[in-house]
Amino acid sequence: RRPLVYFGMLPVPPSEAVAQRLIGYVLPVLDALQIRYGATHGEVILTKDGPCLVEMNCRPHGGDGNWLPMARALTGGYSQVDALLDAFVEPQRFAALPPCPGTWQAAAQEFLVVSTQEGKVASAPGYELARSLRSFVSLEAFVSVGDQLARTVDVFTQAASIVLVHADAAVVTEDAAALRRLEQSGDFFTLAVEYPYQTRESLLASAVGTPTATRVPLPASASATGSVHSLSSGGHSASFVIDTTPSSPTLRRPERRPPRVARPALRPSGLSVPFVGTAGRLARM
Repeated sequence: RRPLVYFGMLPVPPSEAVAQRLIGYVLPVLDALQIRYGATHGEVILTKDGPCLVEMNCRPHGGDGNWLPMARALTGGYSQVDALLDAFVEPQRFAALPPCPGTWQAAAQEFLVVSTQEGKVASAPGYELARSLRSFVSLEAFVSVGDQLARTVDVFTQAASIVLVHADAAVVTEDAAALRRLEQSGDFFTLAVEYPYQTRESLLASAVGTPTATRVPLPASASATGSVHSLSSGGHSASFVIDTTPSSPTLRRPERRPPRVARPALRPSGLSVPFVGTAGRLARM
């Protein structure tokens, strides 16, 4: 089963055929359920075989009430919640309301942000754009700066809800298109660059390449107390003498190529110790 992703919600004028069809279906459903007073919320899918009831509940529409300014602008001053309150405290005002809203007094839509990215949010240019639009009314951000952004795969992973309302329908359409372009370009959110945990050795290797060490023969003048090593990395190389006494190895006289004759370490000969390259020393800093 495929998940359901919302890209937005558009109010349908009551005079349109699809709205009339829904009204004619919902009212008998309310009667069948014996819901005679108060607000209700219904969801219906129009299929090729006719309307299919999804939900009919004795509650106002949800969405944390972000649709209230939209409803008041469309109807010319009232919403479902206003009508519900009037039914209890202002019965005369409630009685004056029409059975169904008339012609819309404005254009509006709810724009839902669909995320195609995932990661930690560093900034939200899309929120700034939304607030600058002529039709902007409200923004409900489900993801803020510092939060983890997920890819939108269902109704629970929407990134934000933006309500647009304007007297001119062309303005609402233009503003919604601007938001969608930013969303589809992947620039609605700026994500922080996060690096996985790395050791000092791996950081050094990623910066200058993997160091390689080569043991070379001692010059004829060198004693057995030291050995000459060559280190190359990222196109650079150097040669140096490693002390071979039983104590911890000490890096002595770093020299850039072309190599000079390395001086032997003037200490008593001792046990040979393993070579410790630059990356190994950085790991112990």
